[in-house]
Amino acid sequence: MLHARLLLGKLLNSQNKEPEAEQVLRPLLPVITQVFGAEDRTTLLCQSEFLAALHDQGKDAEAEPQYRRLLPTAVRVFGAEDRDTLRARGCFADLLLKQQKVAEAVKEYQSILSVQERVLGLENQATLGTCYNLALSLQAQHQTAEAQRYALRALAGQLKVLGKDHPDTQATQQLVDELMKKQAAKH
Repeated sequence: MLHARLLLGKLLNSQNKEPEAEQVLRPLLPVITQVFGAEDRTTLLCQSEFLAALHDQGKDAEAEPQYRRLLPTAVRVFGAEDRDTLRARGCFADLLLKQQKVAEAVKEYQSILSVQERVLGLENQATLGTCYNLALSLQAQHQTAEAQRYALRALAGQLKVLGKDHPDTQATQQLVDELMKKQAAKH
């Protein structure tokens, strides 16, 4: 029953129904923690899904300190190369970028990317998404040339893996175009 509720919360998050996911996961988290323990995979996954729902609703002030507690535990329990750890770290980096903590976001995305390249591969959709997010972060730091390098890398992979009509590819193409205009204006 607890696992089913966790899966429901995860499903609601994936359908962009974060308020509903929060309603399912908030009361579930203390129960799962009590039943399985604070460092159990199910507990950590529930916490990660709950924090993702908070972040996606803009409740970053509540989510950030909880992410800072969750991530070291996730790395210790699951390992730095675990997909769930990488996903939680990516959500945390997104939160940092959204809060304009750009330097910290850049470091987190760079760290995540180095692991994803090795574990998931260069053309994995998550790896390409991190390239895109790193490009956005670098753009926010006015590092246009470096941002362009990552955006182009993401675009090349997305064109190959997802095709030109995929929304992720189109967003990356738009970022590349924007960065190229900025580069051209500098010269």
